[in-house]
Amino acid sequence: MNQFTHHLQHTVIGDPVASANMAMFPLLRGGDDTKPADYLCFEEALEKKQVSVTEVSEEGSVPTLLLDNRAGQPVFLLDGELLVGAKQNRTVNLSLLIAAGARTEIPVSCVEAGRWSRSRARRRFRNSRYMHFARGRRDRMAQVNNSLRRRKSRRADQRQVWDSIAEKRRAFAAKAPTGAMDDIYAHASPRLDDYASGLQPSPGQVGAVFAIDGEVRGFDLFADAGSCAKYLPKLVGSYALDALETADAGKQQKLARQQVRDFLARFGTASEEVHEAVGLGEDLRAETDEVVGAGLVWEDKCIHLAGFTKDAQVAEADYAEVD
Repeated sequence: MNQFTHHLQHTVIGDPVASANMAMFPLLRGGDDTKPADYLCFEEALEKKQVSVTEVSEEGSVPTLLLDNRAGQPVFLLDGELLVGAKQNRTVNLSLLIAAGARTEIPVSCVEAGRWSRSRARRRFRNSRYMHFARGRRDRMAQVNNSLRRRKSRRADQRQVWDSIAEKRRAFAAKAPTGAMDDIYAHASPRLDDYASGLQPSPGQVGAVFAIDGEVRGFDLFADAGSCAKYLPKLVGSYALDALETADAGKQQKLARQQVRDFLARFGTASEEVHEAVGLGEDLRAETDEVVGAGLVWEDKCIHLAGFTKDAQVAEADYAEVD
């Protein structure tokens, strides 16, 4: 039994909720007494001014930022979290738990191809209400998995990240002068709000499986219901930005619960790799021809697991690196 199966087996698939061509199956803790998280989520730590993220130097480095945790407890950042400001906007390449009092370089990808200056932003990054859209997050996860296997690195293919954002911008005919991903979200915001209003969390929900047009796309699982509730609006938005591309096609969004079970079971057959995490814990990686997953475990507790259904466009490549 790999660790994905170990942690997923304690979840129960709840009753789905749907909005337009998108559905969400809540993941509930199966009878376990879930204690609140003993860490701060990044947004909460920022609000308390107990954490900051800056460029690693005056010159900066595209794939790396510096996080300073001044809190008295660890700080959690979700894979795909969007950081806005400094020389260019970035997204976090994997879920991280940064120790109390630690200054840590974190792996990121640029999501704003047309800016490399502080002309319109302050020195420190701020958090965003958005995150890397689900399809781009999936592709980047597969790229990082491959980079770990080949180079023991957690870099993504920066060129492909930029290309996928450009493709999304064209799909929405969105104005994004610097190619910033958050400009695409801002353009689509009114319709995204419709999805958010229809996909509200269930009591005790610790994760979710998302489907678009009747096909399972991915899942996220957290350590506790409080963490899930904080991140669920961003996750819904990340899948909704993908769902909007086919929302007017009138496709069925109905999905049998057994299809969700089968999807989650595929991670149990995956070859799993365990790496020392950036920060605290263990960095899990799992992959088959059909699914790709990653996770963070700390002191035998699942801090975060995520996984996606692959498609024909997710394939290994000799990834481009940008410094």
